[in-house]
Amino acid sequence: MEITAQRICGDTWCVIEPKAIVPYYRLNEKEIILLDSGCLLQGELETWLAEQKLRVKAILTTHDHWDHVAAHQALQQVHGAKIYLPKIEAALHATDLGHLTAHANGNLKKIHNFFEPFSYCVDEEIGLEDGVLDVCGVPFSVVHTPGHSVDHVCYITPDQVLYVGDTLMSEELLRRTKLSYAASHEEDIASKKKLRQYDCKAYVLAHGSIEQDIGALIDQNIDYVCRRAEEVWRLITEPMSMEHILRKLWRHFALRDGMYYKNLEMGNMIRSLVQYLVSTGRLECRYYDGVDYYAHSREQEETTWN
Repeated sequence: MEITAQRICGDTWCVIEPKAIVPYYRLNEKEIILLDSGCLLQGELETWLAEQKLRVKAILTTHDHWDHVAAHQALQQVHGAKIYLPKIEAALHATDLGHLTAHANGNLKKIHNFFEPFSYCVDEEIGLEDGVLDVCGVPFSVVHTPGHSVDHVCYITPDQVLYVGDTLMSEELLRRTKLSYAASHEEDIASKKKLRQYDCKAYVLAHGSIEQDIGALIDQNIDYVCRRAEEVWRLITEPMSMEHILRKLWRHFALRDGMYYKNLEMGNMIRSLVQYLVSTGRLECRYYDGVDYYAHSREQEETTWN
């Protein structure tokens, strides 16, 4: 599996993995600060760092999803890396119940088994406000962009390179992704729009590309969510329970059953789109005999629910 490095601007570089781009800032010839640690599970990043004779002094984490923290544990143990994590993400990371809360429809034991290999100690929590964070004597700007996860953040390096994490998908990913993950699409769309105010030299997308401008990409990402939501809305042709919706959309998008956590996440992607449609007034939710049913909002057609 090939891993390469690319200089972006000044002392800001990135590790290019097969399915992720991991930025890093060079403190000197031997020491670096990582922004996330990617999604390689067999020690490939650690091996590459050893070959390059690089030591990780700190890791600035955008959020606590496994594909951004896969090497955290090893780098903390072997390199003594200091790990930074947003405050609310840190609280959820602290216990199995916290992980369960972040993935609300899971089973506690199975959630524990999945996250156990990704356990690490949080050395410093990042506050809830945007601002400047001093890391090893170097100032990084922190930009809060919640929505994809409960407390997702982006980082701007001293070279004015903005690492957007999972706030945006690349054009290629937009073309081939069936569904996108968001804890809240309302918050996520607001965070995407927030990125317009930052005029940087380069923008790094965690799972896709390095861009010189993201204005058009922000529009494409928002349009993607709106189109997927509209697709879901059209498929809800009568009052349907969430279970019924999940079954119908699973078939519609030709989703494949996989490992427990993957199935859980795909289900959550569908649920978040349904709830986005409720928030925007396209769907209405009512409860009958303890079951939540969803249908098009039709104030004049009460018979829809009968």
